[in-house]
Amino acid sequence: MASAAFNTHDAVRKLRAAGAEEPLAEAVVETVDEAVSELVTKSDLKNEVDKLKAESKAELYRALWIQGIGIIGATVALIKLLP
Repeated sequence: MASAAFNTHDAVRKLRAAGAEEPLAEAVVETVDEAVSELVTKSDLKNEVDKLKAESKAELYRALWIQGIGIIGATVALIKLLP
């Protein structure tokens, strides 16, 4: 995941300027920074969807090949049974 840009130093400075004590400002900024690091971007989602599409497509093609081989095998077996 790509992390969003979050300037922790600037955030602490702004909280301190608004009257927050240093420990409170640092705790708030740390909490926000942790939350921001868990965000998922549109690009992350698109990449995951593309990956899942490719995997699904590959699995579908494998299944179709197996079915095709089974049909061919059954057809050959039935032809051999004909008089």
